[in-house]
Amino acid sequence: MTRARTILIALGAAYLVAVAPATAAERIAFVRVQREPPLGAYGQHWGVRTAKLDGTGQRRVFGSSMGVTGLSWAPSGNEIAVALATRFGDAYFRVVHADGSGFSNLHSCPTPDSGCGGVAWAPDGSKLAFLIHGAIYTMDSNGMNVTELIQCDPADCTANGVPDWSFDGSKLVFSREDEQGDFGIYTADANGSNINQVKDCVVRCAIPDLSTDMSRVAFAWKRNIWIMNADGTSADKLTHCPRPRCRAAGHPDWSISGNRILYDAGGKGDGFPMIRLMTDEGDQLRTVIEDGSHPLWQP
Repeated sequence: MTRARTILIALGAAYLVAVAPATAAERIAFVRVQREPPLGAYGQHWGVRTAKLDGTGQRRVFGSSMGVTGLSWAPSGNEIAVALATRFGDAYFRVVHADGSGFSNLHSCPTPDSGCGGVAWAPDGSKLAFLIHGAIYTMDSNGMNVTELIQCDPADCTANGVPDWSFDGSKLVFSREDEQGDFGIYTADANGSNINQVKDCVVRCAIPDLSTDMSRVAFAWKRNIWIMNADGTSADKLTHCPRPRCRAAGHPDWSISGNRILYDAGGKGDGFPMIRLMTDEGDQLRTVIEDGSHPLWQP
């Protein structure tokens, strides 16, 4: 968890005492998928929007015919880093103003099909983490000093996933696929050292998100959202998405309070995702955004 994130679920008056209602200040960023033409590189038009936690007050921040492979709020809450990719493998990173007033180019990957994408802003605002060919890299917030942080040695690694920074910036949590096709959740120090596997998933698990107090990790696994202790123990399934009735859930995002989670899941049977809100015990509150994915709490 590198940003202030929140999830709200109301299941009666008794629970409303425990989980405070959304405030006007609570906003989220998300990827909006446009169903109607003109369609972009992936047969869809992609855009970045912000909204209040109840789904109202949507504001268009950025639009593109390229696919959005990642979002990350700046710690200030005034900017959003966006990772973009074309169908030809070209990848770009931009920083957009959260009020929609403009954007600046940050970095582009040098060759097509570089496996370049995803983005995660460090809590102190100085760096962003991203992927190139399954290795985790960092760059300065101005796009300079691109540095490999965590390698993906073909002898024991097929690909790393986009990392999440701990709230204090000291740790990274990320998924990895090994050379045998097995998946796991790993942690590392912020300088890329002390890599440690905390969860052996076997089948695909991805998009881990560390709670603000660094005690728990939310992640996508077996088409659902799960949480576990930061050491990999006590994994619990929070959502229920049986095949083939729903699209797999993904992109969990912890609230700053640690008792709510945003995530995206299958929509109305048409393949388009929607953004849902739940408690850390899996109690479902509501759909926040239709036709949206990659939800993130504004810091």
